[in-house]
Parts: sequence; structure tokens; C-alpha cells
Amino acid sequence: MQVAAIITISITCTIFIQQRFFNTEKALNNPLTVKTNAGERSTVLLPDGTKVTLNSKSNIRFDCNYEGSERIVYLEGEGYFDVYPDKEHPFKVRTNMIDVECLGTKFNVKAYEKDEQITVVLAEGSVRIKSDESNVILTPNTCLTYDKETRYITQSKVNSDDFTHWR
Repeated sequence: MQVAAIITISITCTIFIQQRFFNTEKALNNPLTVKTNAGERSTVLLPDGTKVTLNSKSNIRFDCNYEGSERIVYLEGEGYFDVYPDKEHPFKVRTNMIDVECLGTKFNVKAYEKDEQITVVLAEGSVRIKSDESNVILTPNTCLTYDKETRYITQSKVNSDDFTHWR
């Protein structure tokens, strides 16, 4: 009777440990969301090695395993992206009005829902911004401003540090 109880407990514990700690399949299929509160900043290391710094009142949503040929994240608020290079799997940031495709490495996206504009500032490399109306490639130290109401895009030369000092 004691031997049977020990075997049953051992099997039950083994099954519990495997499901609890080694079965990550469920977690990988669920998107993760990281949020910051007012006055808070957070740095997130994505599964591919990309580093994202979120500003106050921002959130980013992503899938742990980036299934498919693209690495896609969804941003509300402001985030600075230092993207891990992987030419076979493009990195894209989706906001409520535009998509930013990373062709290089470091850029800032400001897309708060309450703001009238979305801004993208490129620090290094290059990015492509796509909206329903436009397809624009930025060069370093360029700011793209997208007006949500008119859907008009403007570009200007800037010092990218002026837009990313919040980090």
C-alpha cells in the first residue's frame, strides 16, 4: 500500500511539474502585453533580441514566437526601438493609423491615441512608413509627422536625440 502511494504521488508530481514548468506551448500562442503607467518607463527585451523602451502611458503587444515570416508588434503610446537585425523576418510596428517597417535599427514612434499626430523619428538605419495613402522611407535624423485627421505626411530634418531624450 505504501509503495503504491509513493508511486502514485511520484507520477502525479512528475505530471504536474511537466505541465507547469516545461509546457510552454500554451503561453507562446498567447500575445503578451507590456504597459506603463503615468510617469513610468519600461524596457522590454523581445524574444528576437529587439530592445524596446516604452514611455509613460504606453503599451506594446506581441506574440512570443513571432509565427510567420514577419516580426510584428502593436504599439499604443510611445516606444523607442533598437531592432535586432534579421533580414529574413522583417520587424514591423503597427499603430492605429500607420505601420513602420524596420529596414535598419533604431527609431522612435509616438502614437498616443489622444494625440492628433503620429511621429516617427529615425536615429540609425532606415524605416519604411506605410499608410493607406503613402509609402515613405526615412533616413537618419528625419522626423515624419502623420496628421490623423487630414492623413497628410510631412518630413523634416531633426536631431534625433531631441526626440529620444526621454529614454
